[in-house]
Amino acid sequence: MTDERGNIIGCTDPNRVGTLHQSSLDVIKRNDMISYYPEEVNTYPT
Repeated sequence: MTDERGNIIGCTDPNRVGTLHQSSLDVIKRNDMISYYPEEVNTYPT
């Protein structure tokens, strides 16, 4: 779960809370749904 700025606010991994989720930020900026394919997933930093 992310906030309106793409920051993770809820996650099963507590170490990720407070970090940026780039894919969510992309969706927020476009204001539209985005599909990601398995070969694209590794293009984003974790």
